[in-house]
Amino acid sequence: MRPIIGLALLFASVTAAAQQQGPEGVWICGLQIIGNLSPSGSAKWSGGWVYDPDHGQTYGAELTLESRDALRMRGYIAIPLFGGSQLWRRAPADLPRCPTAG
Repeated sequence: MRPIIGLALLFASVTAAAQQQGPEGVWICGLQIIGNLSPSGSAKWSGGWVYDPDHGQTYGAELTLESRDALRMRGYIAIPLFGGSQLWRRAPADLPRCPTAG
């Protein structure tokens, strides 16, 4: 996953992408990539899922708010022990966005 996406705490979608289609031929611009998270502590959410558009896979997800502009995303298979973490930073305001439907 590339950190070129706009993020919200409980919902995220791909808002810009160098590649327009994922491996399954699905258009990834505007695609929801995080969902079903529930609060699980101070600045933490868990029990949801994250979609990896580069590989066409969905994983369990946990989020921790690191700062105003950064989230620690942990994606995993079955349990968080079997996963990996990435620091996701807020996309710059001048990042080109997905084209809107006309």
